Amino acid sequence: MKRNYHRTILIIAALAAVTAANAASWRINSDAAKHAHFSDINAAMSSDAVVDGDTLYLDPGSKLTTQQNVTKRVTIIGCGHTTAGRPYEYATITGGLYLKADNIKVEAIYINSRTQIEACNITVERCRCGFITYGGTLAQRATIRQCYVLNRIYGPGGNSSVTKRLNTAYWTIENCIIIVSSTYHSIYGLYKAVIRNNYIKQNYNNLSYQPLSNLKECTVTNNIILKTGGSYWNYVYRANSLTDGNIFQHNVMSNKGANFYYSSTYYNTFQKDKNILLGSADEAAVFALAGSNDELYRLKDSSPAKGCADDGGDCGPYGGLYPYVPGGIPQGMPVPVTATVPSNAQDGHIRISIQTTIQKQ
Repeated sequence: MKRNYHRTILIIAALAAVTAANAASWRINSDAAKHAHFSDINAAMSSDAVVDGDTLYLDPGSKLTTQQNVTKRVTIIGCGHTTAGRPYEYATITGGLYLKADNIKVEAIYINSRTQIEACNITVERCRCGFITYGGTLAQRATIRQCYVLNRIYGPGGNSSVTKRLNTAYWTIENCIIIVSSTYHSIYGLYKAVIRNNYIKQNYNNLSYQPLSNLKECTVTNNIILKTGGSYWNYVYRANSLTDGNIFQHNVMSNKGANFYYSSTYYNTFQKDKNILLGSADEAAVFALAGSNDELYRLKDSSPAKGCADDGGDCGPYGGLYPYVPGGIPQGMPVPVTATVPSNAQDGHIRISIQTTIQKQ
């Protein structure tokens, strides 16, 4: 019996090795003159040559303007989401990205619209996103990490039916910058989620829209949470019926008045000695606000978020196990820093000089 067990393990390991060895890489570029393998993700999904385990690379400057449907277990990697300090454009998806197969990973892409999660074990990492939502199907254990989200992240709602709540159970949102300046909550409607080491900001002047809303049995820790819009910014958390069981610890939060969450009738664990309430302080009290975009949210030397995390480190996106990477540079890939193309040939040759760097983390 023991011998058969070991034989089974060896067979599984051999099959995994064969799968890894056979995994292929494909280029995607919307510009036909670039001679990539496919013009967009949809074309790659329609090809029998692309199989589970493959990797799709979006060329710099590629612009996918129609809805992209990912129906195979693949990894999709772009080149980051900024042009600062780089001699090339980022790749963009403006028609929406719909993730419809389990175990998809998306990294380092500017998704300037909807990212819709319709399957389990999805990872969206180092992307700049419009908003991230679930699609009404089973979509458990999603990971949203090191992303710059300019709208919202939301599920069905903590006060929804058990079936709907379970659709988005066990999400992890970590080391993200999430900034909402419109009529939406920053993070809404998740169940049993872990929300840690983020900067969560709601900048809309209305009591109905808060940084956190409709969470149930979630752990919220090591975050910086600010409601900065208008006169209603003292409420960083708004609870609705059946929304309870959340744990709030080691967060740095705006709190103009005595109220932290909307109603004291819901059973949330909020220990004042394990959270820092900023009173009337604003972003300038927490962040260095130097540079542009995501660089603004590094902590200043005197920030109250320094050393306040549960592990003794810093709260916010630049702390924790997965510190935020400015510009979303993909890990382990060479990234051009400078490129020199002479205007004239020498000895019948054009000598192009390219300097690259590699993001190690």
